[in-house]
Amino acid sequence: MKAKSIFIVILLLAITGLVGLLSQNSNVTDNQGQSINPIDSVNTLHPTDNLESIEQDTVLDKISKILLTNKSYKNSAGVYNEDSIRSLLYRSGIIDYQYEIQEISDKDTVSVFKTSTLAGKSKHIRMGSYKSANKHILFKTKNYLKFDHGRGYARPFRADLLNPDVKTTATVYTDSIFRYFKILEPGEYYYQFYDRIPSSVYSMDNIEKKKVQANRGVSMYGEYDVEIKAAGTETDMFLIISNKNNERVVVIK
Repeated sequence: MKAKSIFIVILLLAITGLVGLLSQNSNVTDNQGQSINPIDSVNTLHPTDNLESIEQDTVLDKISKILLTNKSYKNSAGVYNEDSIRSLLYRSGIIDYQYEIQEISDKDTVSVFKTSTLAGKSKHIRMGSYKSANKHILFKTKNYLKFDHGRGYARPFRADLLNPDVKTTATVYTDSIFRYFKILEPGEYYYQFYDRIPSSVYSMDNIEKKKVQANRGVSMYGEYDVEIKAAGTETDMFLIISNKNNERVVVIK
């Protein structure tokens, strides 16, 4: 009886080991069958080209999914509407203005990713992607400045404490907003305030432009390279930052 029990235990251990081995082999097969992450693939080439690694952004992944599954962002000719794209970026918390979209078949994904990400030699690229059926979308933005933190001040409201029964309607106005950025791409930058996100065809030459002054410092919220102040009506407007080539690079409100 004792020998029979020992045999059963040994048999159970053997079965457990076999199941584990089969499971491990199955996982290896599944991993080998999955497509290699294209961003990881091109990042292996960047050190040889003196480029920094591309940052995969989960927000851009979500935006890619929206663009690939929602046809309302394209016009009747099947071309993406730039104003709609930039509005989507703003609503998603992305301040980058310069972007690039590529729709490709799944079989060409890796090669197109390599060509796209190695082009331009930009050191600060954020990228998202999404795959549906046999189509893949690549969404890339160029990151020139990084928003670090901000501070806002409101005008004080004075209540009539001597007449507490008197109903008073309070309207709070924003007096000023300070935005702090870190510079990722060194260079000359200029800023303007505008009442909406400008389209790429609008020059904004008639809007006052000021040069961004580097003002490195540390606040209670973190380090920064640039401080830009909005006051009065500017606090309810979009802040547009462009580079020396007059290319818009940041939109924030």
